[in-house]
Amino acid sequence: MPLDRKIAEGGLVDVLDVLNGNRVVGSGFRLLEGVIATACQCLPHPTGKALLPDPDAPSILVLVRVSRPGHPEVAAFGAVASAEPHSKLALLKAATAAGLAVPEELNAALPFERFVEDLTPAVPELSPPAQGPVFIPTRELGWLEGAARGSAISLSEGGGRLRSDMLGLPVFGESGRAVGVITSADEGSAEARMCLLSEHLPGWALRKARDREAPKAPPPPAS
Repeated sequence: MPLDRKIAEGGLVDVLDVLNGNRVVGSGFRLLEGVIATACQCLPHPTGKALLPDPDAPSILVLVRVSRPGHPEVAAFGAVASAEPHSKLALLKAATAAGLAVPEELNAALPFERFVEDLTPAVPELSPPAQGPVFIPTRELGWLEGAARGSAISLSEGGGRLRSDMLGLPVFGESGRAVGVITSADEGSAEARMCLLSEHLPGWALRKARDREAPKAPPPPAS
């Protein structure tokens, strides 16, 4: 399927720093049913580094606030469902799904579940090519184009440049599918790195993606 830029833009979210006045610290996008993908660096970091959930803990205690670009009155909280420091990929789910209640004073205009369902889902690419053209939607600069070789991205000459607040943006391939998430971008640089979804999605997310892609069985013949 070709890349539909309007549809892709409809799945974007801003990630807000709830600890410091809800300023925008990065981006994310709806990847699967009830799931938003972002970069670990966009998570709350009261001590100067991302506060990641303990993989051995029974509950996940990290709340992340998100809003839709251009709709600041619509915001919601999610809980970190998965965070991998090595790949820098983080996945957000509803706080209630993690057994975590959002304090009343922090309640947002829309519950996370409804907020996410209003976004257009990206289709993850489960077996991307090793290299090829890529396309990145940004808030202020429109779409940036470049070329990927593995997880490295080089932006096209004459185009815009990435900024540090662009972490968590999706990277789309020519197929129109999301191949990765921006996880490294120096201010004003034409070079970036992404986490390849095909290599770093956790097992439960891969199963969700594959289930969504599985062809539906034809209805039984009428008797």
